[in-house]
Amino acid sequence: MAKLEGVNVIDMRDGEITKIVYKGETYKKVDIERSEVEIGDIVRNTITRRDAAKGNYYEVVGDSFFVTTVLDDVNDGHTEIIHHGEIFRKVSAPTITDRVDELDTRVSALEAVESAKEYDKPAQVGDTILITDAYHTLGRYKNGDKLTVKKVDEENDVVATEESGHYYIDNSEFKIIGRKEAEKQPFEVGDKVRLISGGNKYPLRGFNIGGVYEVADLNYNHDDIDGKAVAIKREDGHIGYAHPSQIEKVSEADLVFIENGREPDEYRKGDIVAYDDPEWFENSGIGEVIGFSESDGIPRVKAVDFEGYVVSYYLDDKIKPVAFVESRVDVDA
Repeated sequence: MAKLEGVNVIDMRDGEITKIVYKGETYKKVDIERSEVEIGDIVRNTITRRDAAKGNYYEVVGDSFFVTTVLDDVNDGHTEIIHHGEIFRKVSAPTITDRVDELDTRVSALEAVESAKEYDKPAQVGDTILITDAYHTLGRYKNGDKLTVKKVDEENDVVATEESGHYYIDNSEFKIIGRKEAEKQPFEVGDKVRLISGGNKYPLRGFNIGGVYEVADLNYNHDDIDGKAVAIKREDGHIGYAHPSQIEKVSEADLVFIENGREPDEYRKGDIVAYDDPEWFENSGIGEVIGFSESDGIPRVKAVDFEGYVVSYYLDDKIKPVAFVESRVDVDA
């Protein structure tokens, strides 16, 4: 077989051809013995011979004696080209196992890079720390242990981990090798929150369940609260400390109800409300709650519609409180 036409080089290392493409198939250079050459391999000629120019590519074939050889440009056999040439073998399509192995290798490499990364102290809740100089451990941890920070104190020292429990670990004993991306706090300083558990118990003495307070600090390290505590403030300035799960944010609209001793969106018969209803009343105005639907408690509002008639309709999210019945002087609340 004459020299191969259409062979393209697709990879070189230090000036050496390492990968080629022929008829859409990829061939990779292999370092093998002459006896290991197979029919179908491609040889790059590195010697000058008549009818076989140096640098040409030839396909390995078998002769009548089952000897591998190449045929030059006039179809004469040249086994010595194989002896002195560069052998390229077709790259087989990767199996599922090959792909899994490759993925495992990549993941291991990424983990190695990640483990090599070190973060600045002080430690934060959720950090992964690597113990490098353990002492006074009482068997709780040892050098090489990877621990997840569960709690830090007011000086940002680690005082508890998920694995070792509550036990002080000095800053000099570890390095930080992983940092959990900070979760967005559901609260902001200045937010109004309602206490839903832990009222009148340390560290929330003087704070009542159901009471509304102001957020004063989001990242307070408290000895008796796992993770970051939220500092909340009474109107008189007294501070208490709550776990985020013990409070819920209160919107301005909800605050109107809570400050009047009601649950959010809790209307009562006799409340005066503002409405904006293009569907039933076909106007906006002021009305009075006169009752509720039996199935889902939607307020029934009496008001003057767009034609001037006094009618009533069930309205849900289209109303806002104007005056609660307890504050009305024209009725007995």
